[in-house]
Amino acid sequence: MERIFATYRIETPLAVEQAAAVLAGEQSSGTFVEVPGETAELKQRFAARVEKITPLVSVTSPALPGCRGGSGKIQRAKVVVSWSLENMGYNLPTLVSTIQGNLYELSQFSGLKLTDLQVPASFGEHFRGPKFGMAGCRALTGVYNRPLVGTIIIPFFRHAVGMSAYEYFGHRFGYGARAYSALAFTAGHFSKMGFVLYLMALTINSMTGWNIFVVILVVGVLTVLYTLVGGLEAVIWTDVVQGIIMVAGLGVVIGFLCHLMPGDLPRRFTSPGKKASSASARRTWTSPARAASG
Repeated sequence: MERIFATYRIETPLAVEQAAAVLAGEQSSGTFVEVPGETAELKQRFAARVEKITPLVSVTSPALPGCRGGSGKIQRAKVVVSWSLENMGYNLPTLVSTIQGNLYELSQFSGLKLTDLQVPASFGEHFRGPKFGMAGCRALTGVYNRPLVGTIIIPFFRHAVGMSAYEYFGHRFGYGARAYSALAFTAGHFSKMGFVLYLMALTINSMTGWNIFVVILVVGVLTVLYTLVGGLEAVIWTDVVQGIIMVAGLGVVIGFLCHLMPGDLPRRFTSPGKKASSASARRTWTSPARAASG
């Protein structure tokens, strides 16, 4: 049976051989309790194997504190561990879980790093790899000296996968997960829309006195209508117009506040503490009505 080899750089206060055995057991057939039906033959068949240990330098203090056991010098080494391909098959998530799952929580190590991974040539028959690679992607896009950011267009995703996210949840985790995710999404969006509509209607009511319920009803119906007629394009243009109104409103508010401030424009943005006494500063910010009444 073909084997998969992983190379680790370890740091431990224990004997290197003991630490390597802990690593191999944790990532394969090592358990805290006896598992029913697990025989010595099964453990031998699926256990990870320590292939090679290369001692490195020893240090007096660990890279990360909190490791368990041992005293004196901290040992560093390069360890090669292998697994039978039968353990995970040609399954990439299982492969990652095998070589790294729960690995970095082991208290026997004060430092641990996966440095190399070798898979059998048969992996190439099941995973053909990227069509273009980094060099090909950069040649196609003409971008060579900055990062590339990729996104998935939703229609392409639907065409490639053939189902919605909720349908995928149903196939992957069962009908309960599909129903829960759909209901949670619907409830979240309805509560969000209700909150936004109420705040908008409350604002309009305070300015015009119009009935809040009438405002919510009219705006809700108009929103549904222009969304149905215009589709996604109408939604995008609505966001564009909304952004323009918000920026323009901010500019109007800033301009109006500057207009209300006394003095010429440069003095309006001058700190009163630097250019005037506290008394003159108070007079500067006193409204005409209060000044007349005083």
